[in-house]
Amino acid sequence: MIVTDCVILSNAGISAVKLTDTSTGGGFGTINLQNCLIYFIDTIAIDVGGNTSITVVNTQITNYPGTTAGVQLIRTTTQGRINLFGANLIQNNATSTVLPLIDFQNNTSTPNTMTINSCLLQYTSTTSDAGTGAKCCIRFSNTATMGTSAVTPSLNCIFNYMRCEGATTTNGVLTQYVVVQRTVGSAGNVYFNYGGNYCGATANHLSGTSTFIKTPWVALGS
Repeated sequence: MIVTDCVILSNAGISAVKLTDTSTGGGFGTINLQNCLIYFIDTIAIDVGGNTSITVVNTQITNYPGTTAGVQLIRTTTQGRINLFGANLIQNNATSTVLPLIDFQNNTSTPNTMTINSCLLQYTSTTSDAGTGAKCCIRFSNTATMGTSAVTPSLNCIFNYMRCEGATTTNGVLTQYVVVQRTVGSAGNVYFNYGGNYCGATANHLSGTSTFIKTPWVALGS
């Protein structure tokens, strides 16, 4: 299914886009969103579950003007998969309840590789992360190992700009903003398989540099 050149608005309590595989044998359902603008109110903008996938191309996802939603912009569960190409993810809310822009909550070891390429990810919060892994651009809170080497990565991040403001962490330098985190107890390691990803002026990944090349995670609290 292809959706193109649309403005997609959610209602209160409803995701703008929700994919759930309800077939007995696994439907491997897919949807392509391209050249769209997605506004969400108080529920996850794109919620991908079951054995489904979505590819988002040249699309912006952001809060509906005037709202203060603290939820994720994108969440994947079970074997759900997301690929982003030239997308802008912007959280226009600085309250203390803001969650990550993208939250991987898969509970299977084979969700297949996902890609984030040439995207802008802008995250803002007014409170410290305090080492929880809850405030960042991308969070891994999966319960099963999702690829443990550069050969079989869960996520390829290629030529992105990720900005994380206000969400300081106690996992390292207090003034350092951690762009990608893994929550305590989540399984496996995930690698940036390609370089060319950059953070904001005061933001860092985990290694203290702004360029990521096959960098393994440093897990919080483990």
